[in-house]
Amino acid sequence: MTKPEVVYAPSSLPIPNQNRYSKEMTKEDIIRIENYFAEAALRAKKAGFDFVEIHAAHFYLVSEFLSPKYIIKELMNMVETMKTEQDF
Repeated sequence: MTKPEVVYAPSSLPIPNQNRYSKEMTKEDIIRIENYFAEAALRAKKAGFDFVEIHAAHFYLVSEFLSPKYIIKELMNMVETMKTEQDF
């Protein structure tokens, strides 16, 4: 049996019918990925490109941060925090 592939995502959710699972990204992971995007854009500019296009659809990482389906855990944590703060 092959080892499951780890896929970084905003929340740790199961990936049905696939031999992989998502790992919730930490703040450090997010900053590292942001830096990768910035470095790639800089390399493109140095290579003479006028612009870059970021593909953010169909389960790509950027699209997951834009979709409520994938950021549910973070939103739920925020709601619970707000409820707790209101109790005081």
